Amino acid sequence: MNHNSQIPPKLGGCTDEEWGGYNRDPCSWCIRELHNPSDDIRTNAADILRGLGADAINAIPALVRCFSDPDDMFRSYCIHAVSDIAWAIRIKTGTTTPSLINAIPHIISLLEDRCDDVVCSAIVAIESIGTDAYPALNRLIQIAETGTDELRSFAKS
Repeated sequence: MNHNSQIPPKLGGCTDEEWGGYNRDPCSWCIRELHNPSDDIRTNAADILRGLGADAINAIPALVRCFSDPDDMFRSYCIHAVSDIAWAIRIKTGTTTPSLINAIPHIISLLEDRCDDVVCSAIVAIESIGTDAYPALNRLIQIAETGTDELRSFAKS
């Protein structure tokens, strides 16, 4: 196998220097790209962080800061990333982390989001954090009783 066949294909629009940065430290690269003006790049960065799992622990504060973004899809990707990172951390360590504990109030605020996809992802994130997310319990009970059919289903699970 020659050396060139071992190098992953470059992301469209990346310079060689940017692509090298991504390959050296994908988490830091994606954290920076969460602020890219392109919705596609920002959403892809959040999705890559989600896929990094526990290796993206340092991205949690940056993802949480994106919870106030006006784009519904991007907020949904960010909370989904936090949820998957939380699951991966619990699987790897059996516990949660300070950055996830600090994220709980922000995740709870997403239970009031205008977009049901964001609310559903927030419910899953609370579940992925586990018992440390107990401050969300009362709001989850309210959603289970009075939310839309989809939200009630998520809140009851």
